[in-house]
Amino acid sequence: MSILSDEFYYQPIRIDTINTRVFADLIAKEGDANGRGLLVTLTENGLMKDTTGITLILKWEHTSVGNQGLDNFEAVDPSKGLYKITYPTEMLNRGTVRAFIQIIDSGKLAGVRNIEITVDRGVGDDTAIASSNSFTALAQALIDVTNLESTYAPRLLAVEQQLSEADAPRLLAVEQQLSEADARMDGFTTLSVSLQGQLAETVEDVELAHSKIKRNNENTFGTYENAAVESIIANNESARAEVLGIRLEDDHILATYTNRDSVASYHSNRSRQPTYNIDNVAYTVNSVTVPPGIDLSKIKNGMIIDTKHNPKFSGFIVGVVGQKILINNWYEMGNTTKGQVPSGTTGILVDPMTTPWVDNSNLYLAAEDDSLDGVVFEGGIINEKADNIGKAFNAVSLGTKSPEVGFKTTGARSPFMQGFNAHNAGAAFVNSNEDVNGFLLYNEKTGYRIKNGGRQNKLLLEIAYASANRTFDPRNAPIYLINTPGIIRILPPSGMGGAIVYVLNILPSEILMEWNWWKPTQPGSITIPAMSMKTLVSDGNSWYHF
Repeated sequence: MSILSDEFYYQPIRIDTINTRVFADLIAKEGDANGRGLLVTLTENGLMKDTTGITLILKWEHTSVGNQGLDNFEAVDPSKGLYKITYPTEMLNRGTVRAFIQIIDSGKLAGVRNIEITVDRGVGDDTAIASSNSFTALAQALIDVTNLESTYAPRLLAVEQQLSEADAPRLLAVEQQLSEADARMDGFTTLSVSLQGQLAETVEDVELAHSKIKRNNENTFGTYENAAVESIIANNESARAEVLGIRLEDDHILATYTNRDSVASYHSNRSRQPTYNIDNVAYTVNSVTVPPGIDLSKIKNGMIIDTKHNPKFSGFIVGVVGQKILINNWYEMGNTTKGQVPSGTTGILVDPMTTPWVDNSNLYLAAEDDSLDGVVFEGGIINEKADNIGKAFNAVSLGTKSPEVGFKTTGARSPFMQGFNAHNAGAAFVNSNEDVNGFLLYNEKTGYRIKNGGRQNKLLLEIAYASANRTFDPRNAPIYLINTPGIIRILPPSGMGGAIVYVLNILPSEILMEWNWWKPTQPGSITIPAMSMKTLVSDGNSWYHF
């Protein structure tokens, strides 16, 4: 029994409905063993509920290591809706674990909203540790060694008590017992040191066997992995960190590629085929059966399965029994109704990949938090060398085919207020394309475009109305329509060199424009006849009218 209570080791969360969102900062620690977990209270409309007969299951997936699991909660006090689970060792790898709680209640199976559990790294430069039997055994042995004091201290105390009451023969026997106990303590101390060493070696072995992350704390040098401190490579076991990727047999490239690159963190992902591509299958509402002889050992719970129908059906895999793959639900594209069954024997794709991402970073600005701003990525350059060197973001096309987009912003539900903002930049946008017919700017919705040579397909200018006896500002719009009789005025030309303004009198009578800076010289005002237009051009000192 632990000396400290469950409240010390288990983070409490409360679930009031199946759609309850958990905002708690759920933390675990790399290297923990039987030491952390969740303490879940089921309520209904805020009231305590007798949940006897209900089963809770934690379904989890590690986002970087790839481990998955289904682990049962322990019923602490079902009459009060209280359950707990200790995080399994397999889950305690550094990184993020996505999970949700399945509730089984009288034939109903439902999952609450997803939660995230952050597994903190241990002290030092460790990497994620994939679980193994040897690791679990060593961790348990270390726990046993740590408990030596509580195990043997009472026995030593009892021996000392005997000493105070014993006669000479008994004293000799007690001394022998103490000697044996001390010897066992020394043995366990030696064992502890040995186990710690074995544990470190096991961690290192497991890391080398299972980790996709490679780190180097020394100075970078040369090419490939040596030129990177960290490399993370997904879906390509034979790939290397392509940093200055010049091989010895191609060392002549050193004469033409003059950069000597060094990378702190190299990330790579590769497209791949589905784990399984199987035809001639048979469907039910919660399964698909594949032909005999197909080895389904690569299937993992939580994989997505797509059918080859058009439109396709999709579902989550929840298990495998023989040649039958169990599916939580089938959904045809565009149809969210449960109970669907794909027709015929059309085949399946298990664990397909359609869109590989290299980095996918999300910043959450919650409504209830105090944060008023945030940044997903900051590419900082500390340049103390010379002006006009360094690139905060460099999108490079390295393949034989042209990519679609170098920079893109999306957001249908909540679009960006500004897709691109260049603050205090010498040039907000520079196009170095020598092709004059290429597009400098193109709007695919309206068709408006400007070519690199300066040609544009349409000229649309802002229009404003100038009321009589008011001074209008030509910076607001280049075209002004005069729609009320009287005298109008224009702002001074200072600071407006190069401005062109079109003033249209749409009235059936003439109007006057007053001021003192007209050229050709005009004493105080100019006349704009009915249904006529004046063109005004500023050189910064005068308004010229034509």
